Amino acid sequence: MKVLLINTSDINGGAARAAYRLHRALLNEGIDSQMLVQAKTSDDYTVITNDKKIQKGLAKLRPTLDSIPVTFYKNRTKTLFSPAWLPSLGLAERINTLNLDVVHLHWINGGLLRIEELAKINAPIVWSLHDMWAFTGGCHYDENCEGYKQHCGNCKVLASLKENDLSRRIYNRKSKAFQRIENLTIIGLSQWLANCAKESQLFRGQRVECLPNPIDTAVFSPFDKLQARELLNLPTNKKLILFGAMGATSDTRKGFNELTYALSLLERDDVELVVFGSNQPKGSQSFKHKAHYLGRLHDDVTLRVLIVRLM
Repeated sequence: MKVLLINTSDINGGAARAAYRLHRALLNEGIDSQMLVQAKTSDDYTVITNDKKIQKGLAKLRPTLDSIPVTFYKNRTKTLFSPAWLPSLGLAERINTLNLDVVHLHWINGGLLRIEELAKINAPIVWSLHDMWAFTGGCHYDENCEGYKQHCGNCKVLASLKENDLSRRIYNRKSKAFQRIENLTIIGLSQWLANCAKESQLFRGQRVECLPNPIDTAVFSPFDKLQARELLNLPTNKKLILFGAMGATSDTRKGFNELTYALSLLERDDVELVVFGSNQPKGSQSFKHKAHYLGRLHDDVTLRVLIVRLM
């Protein structure tokens, strides 16, 4: 079987690392897998991108160019919104030349693909959802508006008061494009996301499955607890509460505010907090416990040491 995984980047970001782990797992099982990305960071030869200098330069500009229509909504929230209007200059045609059995989409924003180009891909498409973007009018999280269940418009994320706003236009573009895809399977990486996809108007009638990200148990295996704490310069005589996510302290959806409140109620002096995915936020913390901020983690080795046996 010949498989192509598509993601905006290969190892930069949570979706990228999840897709890359799956790609390597497929290779380890003897499956002919390649990964196609817009921005390549690794030196893995099985990850392909456009190596022409002008295309590399354009790849850096594409996320900014693709977001231009969003800038007209001055009062929009901080939630990411992707129009996916920028032509990819022949990416679908390039995909078709590979004679694939399956095209596996992951996070395809940042100017990687124009919505309409998905219908040009000849091979069956499997699409793993890392957020809500695939079935909304452009937002990556709907802020509980649930407009995707009927049709988008009056977008909460855009702070729009118009029915026929950017979200409605993108929603209609998706509707037309998805109807032209002959073989499409949607994968929710959590049961919640799979349920949202099933309830969406855009994926009504499509096959939707829940299939969590794979984890390599040879990499994420037990590690000595004391040694883990010493390597990370963390106390060995305290109970540690671990909290981590991309944008752990800045993205309100990640739960740092709720954690802060919970810690303010905790009357113990043998507990400290460990945060990864973010540096220390500006301003004083409202809980009295000492906190260790580890910033973003860029490798699985550190992640293994931190998670597997730290607690």
